Amino acid sequence: FQVGLAHFKADNAKEGGEWLWKAAENGHAEAMFRISRMFTQAGDKDQASAWLGRAAKNGSPDAMFLVGLTFLQVDENSQALDWFLKASEGGNADAMVMIGRMYQEGLAVPKDTSNALQWLHRAAEVGSGEAMGRIAGFYMSGDGVPENHDQAMYWCMKGAEKGDGRAMYGIGGMYEYGMGVSQNAGIALEWYEKSLQRGFEQAARK
Repeated sequence: FQVGLAHFKADNAKEGGEWLWKAAENGHAEAMFRISRMFTQAGDKDQASAWLGRAAKNGSPDAMFLVGLTFLQVDENSQALDWFLKASEGGNADAMVMIGRMYQEGLAVPKDTSNALQWLHRAAEVGSGEAMGRIAGFYMSGDGVPENHDQAMYWCMKGAEKGDGRAMYGIGGMYEYGMGVSQNAGIALEWYEKSLQRGFEQAARK
């Protein structure tokens, strides 16, 4: 598998692909996942889906997360949660964030702010900027926790350092409305622009 990755890094896709196939045939889950992504890029949805399923069943956390997303998109929330939990056991931070969101929104589980925050903190501990931005939102709104603008700014800044657009948007909002900082429309606009550059679409409304 590593030999295959090395070939890809050296712009030798043909050799890289051959090594990935060999690894996948020997049961390497991450090789299967890479092959799935290759079929996705090539526009072959059937093969991409088939290889994604194989990768997930063989233990790829990234594949498990994507399988969970496919179930979530068709409102099979319990199935989605099962796959997110499996992915989280493998250290997938995106899965941890999704579990936190499901507890926050009450999808497949009772709505529970405490559990939502626990999962988001787990994701933040492994470096998820999105989790940091979402934690900030709880402190900003006082949803299930005491409203605390210092904590909100702390988590927004941590998320922004990771490049999270939501966190950058949160900083913009705090400067726009003077939440724990001196109100400053200019600084707010700068953060909204950074947020938009990171693909956070709400910032386009500012």
